[in-house]
Amino acid sequence: MNDHETDAELPEAECPFCGALNESCKHLIATFGVSEPGVEGGLLADHLDEVVELMAGFPAPEIDTEYAGTFDMEEATASLRAFLEQHPEVGWAEFSVEESGGIWDYANYWARYPGMVIDDLYRQLESAADGN
Repeated sequence: MNDHETDAELPEAECPFCGALNESCKHLIATFGVSEPGVEGGLLADHLDEVVELMAGFPAPEIDTEYAGTFDMEEATASLRAFLEQHPEVGWAEFSVEESGGIWDYANYWARYPGMVIDDLYRQLESAADGN
């Protein structure tokens, strides 16, 4: 399931496995902000500090603070999305939500076994850190 399921604007993106919406879904790997890049939810959000640390090569910043050094969260978000979009077990859909007087775009990424995908991400990042 590696095809981008839809480009349609949806009120919320439903899981292709169980039909649940967003955070109520056990298959949700991540919800990414598209309008403002970042990880908004899903299993990846629970691992974000460790993933950012591996990606940046220095301790992850605290939530709601400026990112140290030259680390670029927008670039990290793009890299994480690219990894997920290339993973053969991952599907995704973009959707829009009207909030705070504007329309914000998001992308949900799902897998039947999201923990396996997170493990694959860790392996790839650790391999890159080791120079392999």
